[in-house]
Amino acid sequence: MSIMRDLLRSLSADNLKRVSEDKEMLKDAEFREALRELSGKQIYNLKSKYMSVTILEALQNAEMNFENVKRVGTGILPLAQEQLHNAVSLLEKGYSVEDEVEPLLEKYGSVEDVPDKELL
Repeated sequence: MSIMRDLLRSLSADNLKRVSEDKEMLKDAEFREALRELSGKQIYNLKSKYMSVTILEALQNAEMNFENVKRVGTGILPLAQEQLHNAVSLLEKGYSVEDEVEPLLEKYGSVEDVPDKELL
């Protein structure tokens, strides 16, 4: 099992996306289990590369990453803290859980520079 997991962890985001959508690979129980065991950071990077996450998804990713600290180590804490900070900050600025995070960060540079929603 760890060989499959290590192999998946070594893939680039592009290749990880391709293999995670491969119907033949998804039939393999060992592959599905290894895919589930990927760290939250890899899943977050994969998702954010191909689609923007909503504020709700950012909160869910942060929760998953905090839960994974015992399994993958404290190296994941900065990512989880950033996800939580960005999501909470945007909610405090009047954005809804359905609003996407990345377009705002790309447009304004940082969550601190994103204006309140009612000012837009």
